[in-house]
Amino acid sequence: VVITPAFRHPDASYVGHIISIKTKTSKGDWCPSPDDLGRGVYKALEQLNGKARTVAFSCLATGEGRANPSQIASLMVGAAKRFFKAHPD
Repeated sequence: VVITPAFRHPDASYVGHIISIKTKTSKGDWCPSPDDLGRGVYKALEQLNGKARTVAFSCLATGEGRANPSQIASLMVGAAKRFFKAHPD
């Protein structure tokens, strides 16, 4: 996970980059470890050290990487919920 400033975005301060898709395989792009997306969301929030109050997912469960959209949505949103429950401050 890499955190960068959001470039002139009016509603975002930071962007967490979670790379999980392998590209240019013989069967196209795919996400070999979708469970890593949930861990990536949690890790990104930890790296912000309390600076995050809200979270937006720019490509939440689009089917990118041939991953199951419902599973990905559950993993990513679940990770954010767990983080904010564990860190209410």
